Amino acid sequence: MNGLVFADRVPDPALADVAHVHQPLHARAVDLARGEIEITNWQEFSDLSAFEGRWQVTDGEKTILGGPPDLKLAPRDTTS
Repeated sequence: MNGLVFADRVPDPALADVAHVHQPLHARAVDLARGEIEITNWQEFSDLSAFEGRWQVTDGEKTILGGPPDLKLAPRDTTS
């Protein structure tokens, strides 16, 4: 019972916690009115050039702001 997946291949509830902790990047809203988000690269040795993404702010029906984030971020660095 020490693993993240039981012998019958049922995932342990802690597996979701481990997946969150091992995420290579983190994004948070800084000022959504200006479209400013903060991205942190948690990787030790790699930049984020292998990733691509998109973000958008909606009013519930239509997109107000959005676009691809700048993912040229050095290891253990943060940008807004």
